[in-house]
Amino acid sequence: MPIHVMMTEHLWSRIKSMQYLNGKRLQRAVVAAAQHVLECQERLNRINVFPVPDGDTGTNMAMTMKAIAEGAINAGNLSLGGMSRQLARSALMGARGNSGAILAQFFHGLAQSFQGVKRVGLTGISNSFQKAVEHAEQAVVNPVEGTILTVMRDWANHLLSTQKSDLQGWLTSGLKAAVRSLKQTPEKLPVLAQAKVVDAGAQGFVNMLEGVVRLVEHGPDEWGSGPEDAVKSAEDVVKPDANEQYRYCTECLIEGASLDLPSIREAVAPMGDSLIVAGGDNLVRVHIHVDEPAAVFDVLSAFGDVSREKYEDMFAQHQTQFTGAKHGLALITDSSCDVPTDYLIRHQIHVVPVRVSFGPRDYLDRINITGNEVYRLMGSSPYHPKTSQPSPEDFAKAYRLAGEHAEQGLALMISAALSGTYQAANLARKLMDQFDVEVFDTKNAAGAHGLLLMLAAEAIEAGCSREDVLGRLEYARPHVKLFASLETLKFAIRGGRVGRIQGFVAKLLGLVPVLSIKPDGRIAKVAVCRPKTDNGQTLLRLVADFVDGREDLRFVVCHADAWTRAEAVRKELEHRYGVTEVPVLPVSPTLGAHVGPGTVAVCVMAFPVGTRPW
Repeated sequence: MPIHVMMTEHLWSRIKSMQYLNGKRLQRAVVAAAQHVLECQERLNRINVFPVPDGDTGTNMAMTMKAIAEGAINAGNLSLGGMSRQLARSALMGARGNSGAILAQFFHGLAQSFQGVKRVGLTGISNSFQKAVEHAEQAVVNPVEGTILTVMRDWANHLLSTQKSDLQGWLTSGLKAAVRSLKQTPEKLPVLAQAKVVDAGAQGFVNMLEGVVRLVEHGPDEWGSGPEDAVKSAEDVVKPDANEQYRYCTECLIEGASLDLPSIREAVAPMGDSLIVAGGDNLVRVHIHVDEPAAVFDVLSAFGDVSREKYEDMFAQHQTQFTGAKHGLALITDSSCDVPTDYLIRHQIHVVPVRVSFGPRDYLDRINITGNEVYRLMGSSPYHPKTSQPSPEDFAKAYRLAGEHAEQGLALMISAALSGTYQAANLARKLMDQFDVEVFDTKNAAGAHGLLLMLAAEAIEAGCSREDVLGRLEYARPHVKLFASLETLKFAIRGGRVGRIQGFVAKLLGLVPVLSIKPDGRIAKVAVCRPKTDNGQTLLRLVADFVDGREDLRFVVCHADAWTRAEAVRKELEHRYGVTEVPVLPVSPTLGAHVGPGTVAVCVMAFPVGTRPW
C-alpha cells in the first residue's frame, strides 16, 4: 500500500529551518525516503548487475524501506532514541537482499548512537551518521568498493566536514556529494563499467536522500521520480555474465540472548559469499549466497531461534532479467530428486520444494531443513515426520518463472504411485494461461529420478524438441533402477510402512529389506540382508544382475547420513564397471524421513546392448 505523510506548508517551512532532529522528524524523513525508493524500484531493478545480476535490488530496497517506514508510522510519537530503536527493529525484521541487510545494519548503528536521546543537533546528527555507516561496513564480511557502502561513506564524511548552519543547504550538499560518489562507482567496480551502469544499491541510497531533500525543499505534493541521469533504460544496460558462484540468496532472522555476531560470521562464512550479519543483542539478520540454504539454517539454529527463512534462486532471476526473446525448453522438478547442485545450476533447472513437518512445525525440503536435521529430529522429536507434496500454486509459481525465458516447460516428478506431487504439478497446468507445460511421471525416486532428469537436460542441450525429449524419457524409464538398503526398520515401523510384527521378526533375525521400485512406480522388497555384515554386497549383486547384457552404464549413489558406506559402494562400482565420477549425494530430507538414517541406495541407468535409439 502507498505510504503517505500529511504535512502543511507551515510544517515543512519549519522543517527547512530546523537545527535539531527528534523522533517525529526522523519518522517523516524515513517515510519520505521510502516513498521515493518505492517510486524508483523498477529502474533500480534494471541496472542491478552486482553482486549478482538478478534484477531485484530495487524490489529488495523498496520492500526493506517500506517495512521500515511502516514500522515508523505504527510507532506513533516516540523520542529520537525510541524511534530509532523501532526503525532498527523494523529494518532487521523486514530487510531483503544484500542492500536491505546493509540498510538494516545502518539503522541498527543509528539506534545505538541515538540510544536514550530525545533530540540532537546537526553536529550530533552528522556524528551519528558517521557511526551508522561504520556499523554497516562492519556487517559486511568482504566489503567491495564502488557499492552502496562507498557512497554511504563519502556522504557521511562530507556531512561531517561541512558547515552546519542551514539544514536545507546541508542536506542538499550531502546529496550532491553522494551523487558524485555514485557516478564514480563504475570506475571502482569493473562489472559496472562493463554494463554501463552505476551500482544499483548505491543508486537506491541516493534515491533515499533525494526523498528527504525533496520533502524539505518542496513538500510531499511535488515528489517526483527524481533525476535519472545516473539511471539507464533497460535497452542501455549491457547484459552482464552470471559469474556468481552460488545459486541461492539466503536470509533469516536469529533471536536469542546475547547473540555473538563474530561467532555467527565465523560459523557461516565458509559456506558461501556476500555474507552480511546485521543487528546485535537479541536479534540478528543473516544474508548469504549459498548452494544449500538448509545447511545455513541448520548451523544458525545453534545460536538461537531461526525464523523468516527465505531463499531466492539468483540464476533463474538472472535468466529472467537479462534474457531477451523466449527460447527453448525449461525443466522443472521436485526436491525429492537427487541431482548434484552444480548440475541443477548449469542446466537452469527449477526445483519446487516438497514439505516436511514434525508436529506443528513445517519445513521446506532442502531449504530450511537438511537431511541431518531430519535425522536428528527423528531421534529426539516426539513427532514422526510427515511429508506432503507442494501445492499447485507452488508449481504455478515455478512455471511462471520458467515461462519468463522459455517457450515450453517439462516437469519431471517423483512417481505418482508414491506421492501426490505429480497430481499437484498437473493441477498447476490449469492455472497457466500462456505457458505450455508437460508433466512426466518418472515412476521413480531419488537418484533414479535424477538420472532421468539428467537425460532430459542433456537432450535439451543437444537441441532436442520437447517431443523428442519425452520420447527418450519414455524409452529410458524402464531401464532405470533404484536399489536401497535400509540400516534399520525402526523408522519404517514408526511411520506405519512396516507392521510391528514384521518388524519384530526382522529385528529378531537381524534382517532388513532391500527395496526397489517396480515398473508401475511402487516400492517392492527385492531382497533382505544383515546390515552389520553385508557391507553393500547385496546392493552390488542386484546391480550386477540388472546391468548384465547392458551398456551405457550411469550411476548415482544416494545415502541418508551414511556417507562412509555410500563412498565404499561408489569405489566398488567404479572399479567393477570402469565408470568415473559417480556422484555420491545425500538423499532428500523428504525421502530420508521415510527410510531413516543409514540407508544407502544405488541408482543405475543401463540400456540393452545395441538397442538405444539415439
